Amino acid sequence: MSIRVTCDSCRTTLRAEDRHAGKRVRCPKCREPILVPAAVPGSDDDGSEDFFGATENAASSAATKSAVSSHVDTDFEVPEPASRKRGDAPKDRKEDGGWLDLQDEDLRGESLPRERRLGRDEGEDGESTGDSEDDTSGSTRVKPRKKKTKKRARLGDEGDESGDGAVGSGWRQNLYWLLLLTLIPLCLHSAMDVRPFEERLEESLEGQEVNLEALAAQSRSVPDFLHSLAMQLPDHKVADAFLPADTKLHWVFAGLSAAAFFGLLIAMWPGARASPGQLLIAGIVTGTIGIMMLLSFQWIAMSTNGVMVRGRGILVLLFYIVKFIGFSYRCAVDPEMGFGMSFMGFVCGVGLCEEVCKALPIAFYLNSEKTSWRGACLVGLASGIGFGISEGISYSVDYYNGISGGWIYVVRFVSCVGLHALWAGAIGILMYHNQDYVSEFSFDSVFGFIAHYLLIAMVLHGVYDTFLKKEMELWALLTAGVSFGWFAFMVARARSAEAA
Repeated sequence: MSIRVTCDSCRTTLRAEDRHAGKRVRCPKCREPILVPAAVPGSDDDGSEDFFGATENAASSAATKSAVSSHVDTDFEVPEPASRKRGDAPKDRKEDGGWLDLQDEDLRGESLPRERRLGRDEGEDGESTGDSEDDTSGSTRVKPRKKKTKKRARLGDEGDESGDGAVGSGWRQNLYWLLLLTLIPLCLHSAMDVRPFEERLEESLEGQEVNLEALAAQSRSVPDFLHSLAMQLPDHKVADAFLPADTKLHWVFAGLSAAAFFGLLIAMWPGARASPGQLLIAGIVTGTIGIMMLLSFQWIAMSTNGVMVRGRGILVLLFYIVKFIGFSYRCAVDPEMGFGMSFMGFVCGVGLCEEVCKALPIAFYLNSEKTSWRGACLVGLASGIGFGISEGISYSVDYYNGISGGWIYVVRFVSCVGLHALWAGAIGILMYHNQDYVSEFSFDSVFGFIAHYLLIAMVLHGVYDTFLKKEMELWALLTAGVSFGWFAFMVARARSAEAA
């Protein structure tokens, strides 16, 4: 028994076998998703219903088929893409009556062997020839008219509900597990015995005429003081420091990190609806404009210290929200604060602002025309990578060059970048599956945005930074492992929902 189903997008009537009932397929013409209904007894392809307005019966079947074939209009022509990819719809798919036959390669979410996906031999140029498919029906095939079609956004070979390719099959679908390897430098650093900075500084100052009090008075900030101090020492660095204070080599580390991470993103989920250009833009925007916006907001928040405003308007409410964020930042950086206040500061200050900064490119992506959960995740990963690399450059200039050993650069440009990517990637999946607070902006949606999308990442971020502040490296490493577990869980849950 065969089933007839009409595509809602292009209005093409298709014919599927009863084993396709209840499954999602792609229309061979427009490639949009279709749900094949259950088979109804008596509604076979050779029944009495004629979709062209005529009545077919056994006595006049040959004449009717001939008439139908002669009246096939352009609505039932299958446009042939300029360059066919493996797994696309076969060229000759029209059977008797002019109806398009759905085949196994149109099944959405099915993991089929390569031979069944192709269903035919390949020519010298890698295109399907169709010679291996026999015409057993005895009907005259209607050869599709060659017609240029618009280039669609990176649809995968096998197609799925979200437009992603190669769902659930292939080793590239599991490349995200390589992000777990980025935590190895952090693990090794936690086990290292590093000499304290005070001890190394004391060794470097022996025999040197350096007035620390004068340097402190002339310096505008701690990074400025450290840079000025290192510049007055031999080789422009403290003992055991890896690089001098005036080096530019950290830019090379940033470039290598960017190349490795973005290469991984491009290799992951090749059929996802997120182009390499989109990923690169997300990383660059977050690492430049996003960081500048974050620093500006931090400066405004810190400037509210000691300022009080009276009133009842919405602006007064916003002022005290910003003031609270500034207070949170001060709690995070103050070494005298205990674990609880430091945790609150890192969650409500650092975690909130940084995760919002990384989530903005995801929101822009989800407001585009063609999206998928894999695309949202990749955009989030790219945004986190851009943020982590930019942060690594900043930390290298302010705290590492001329001061720290070489392994801290590996931790900063590998492990920390990977952590930022994991948090933002999981946020991308959350935002895709619940877009209630993405499209429209309102003050209610802002709080919903934070609570539904960012809260888990904010807590993990805050716990990790608090453990590092209190020099609890093993607990920080455990938090990093939990962060990867959360990301892997979000990917697995998205796949399960997709398969269902």
